[in-house]
Amino acid sequence: MIIADRREPETTKQGRLYVPTNGSMLTWLHWRCDQDGVEFLVDENEQGDYILATGENTVAVERKTVRDFLNSVSDGRLHVQVNKLLAADYDHVFLLLEGDYWNDEGRLRYNGNGYTQWRFRAFLNLLTYLQMSGVRLVHTASQADSVEALMALHSYFGNQHRQEVRDRVPLSHLREDLGMLAAIKGVGVERAQALLEHFGSVERVVNATVKELTEVSGVGQKTAEHIRQIIEGRR
Repeated sequence: MIIADRREPETTKQGRLYVPTNGSMLTWLHWRCDQDGVEFLVDENEQGDYILATGENTVAVERKTVRDFLNSVSDGRLHVQVNKLLAADYDHVFLLLEGDYWNDEGRLRYNGNGYTQWRFRAFLNLLTYLQMSGVRLVHTASQADSVEALMALHSYFGNQHRQEVRDRVPLSHLREDLGMLAAIKGVGVERAQALLEHFGSVERVVNATVKELTEVSGVGQKTAEHIRQIIEGRR
């Protein structure tokens, strides 16, 4: 069974039911499910855009275009969503990242027009951090590819001889600490790593003064002051 979240913009309410909007990706997914004999349902998922229920495995999939992904990092939504997905009772969690990393819309390529740019190295570091945290990554080029990726994942985990693949490892204290610091607006993964390497623990970061925080590579006066404000509950 594949359960699509009814809050996806590609669903329409008909009576008491939510159904795929004509011509949308969900229409194509519904058709592919019918082709392969997979039950398809639109419902309100607790977490995740898609839930793949296959025998003993329950797989959550969060789908984002590259643009959505970068926006969710900027406004802090991504860390909240990822933490909730990992804390939920799913056997596996996937991020389905759709689109070209290098397009201008995703703002990963320098174009000289004064736009805010994402350094590709920082982008890759974030993807690495997510995978180390327990989120598996699937990259697709288009909506059609995303549909096929969902069908492939459902088939993979529904295969009886693969149901023993249940290797999700709980987050270590280090990863939890990293995620906690990285979630602070303006800190991010790279600065969080630098803070932990410098101080050795979140407790020491929390107790550090502004001056001590600025001794960390990549942490300036404004960032240090913002961290102190967050810790002291002034923002």
